[in-house]
Amino acid sequence: MIEISLRRASSLGGPNLDLSSHPDQKLLYANCVSIEGTGVLILGSAGSGKSCLSLKLIGLGARLVSDDQTYITRDMRKLVATCPDTIKGKIEARGIGILSLSPLDSTVLSLVVDLNLQNDERLPKDDTYEILGITLRRIGRSRLDAFAEAVYLLARNMKTDVKG
Repeated sequence: MIEISLRRASSLGGPNLDLSSHPDQKLLYANCVSIEGTGVLILGSAGSGKSCLSLKLIGLGARLVSDDQTYITRDMRKLVATCPDTIKGKIEARGIGILSLSPLDSTVLSLVVDLNLQNDERLPKDDTYEILGITLRRIGRSRLDAFAEAVYLLARNMKTDVKG
C-alpha cells in the first residue's frame, strides 16, 4: 500500500507537487526531519537520496517527520511540516524495504537541503528558498564525506528564524 502511494506521488509532479486547495498549505515531494527542534526539509528528484540523507540524519539523532510527501502549512510567520496519515512513521530504505519509526507529528521548518543543487564551493554564498511567502535558508548537496554530519550540526545550531 505505502509503496503505491509513494510511487503515485512521485509520478505526479516532482519537487513542487501541490495537491492542496488550501492557500496556506502545500504538499511537497520532499522528506522532513527534526533536529533538536529545527525542521529540515529535504528536496530532490526521485532517486536523489532524500531518504538516504534522512536515515543518516536519524542515525545521528534526528527524528522523522515525513518521507517522500510533506505537508507544509503556513502558520503566521512559520512553516509547519507534517506527514500524510497514510505514510506516517514510514521511511523507505532502498534495498531493505519500508522501515517503521516513531515519528514526530510536526516541526517548524528552518532549513532546506536541496539535493538537486550541487555546491562545491568551500564557503558558499547564502541561498534561500521560498515556500508560501516565507523564506528559509537553503543549502545544496556537497561532495563532503561528512555532509550528513555537517547538515546535522548546522541544523542543531540554528534557531527558528524565518522571513516573510
